[in-house]
Amino acid sequence: MSWSRKKYQCIPSSIRTVRPSADMPIPDPPKKYEIVKDDVEEEFIRPGISCDPDFEAKYMNEPLRLNQAELSDLVRHLDLP
Repeated sequence: MSWSRKKYQCIPSSIRTVRPSADMPIPDPPKKYEIVKDDVEEEFIRPGISCDPDFEAKYMNEPLRLNQAELSDLVRHLDLP
């Protein structure tokens, strides 16, 4: 097995730390935080509210029973031992 080292350019701005000064002071955090709602967020359907009949569970309170052929297909599909 061989190891290879990647070589990166030496970029001084990425190595050097910037100290605060009068020209570039450390900003003060806001006193009060405000969460702004995005209009795009309201366009999406929230989980649990969807009423699509194609994806409706028919037997919610009954366990799903598989026969041997379905179980074998599932094991083969999932590549289980």
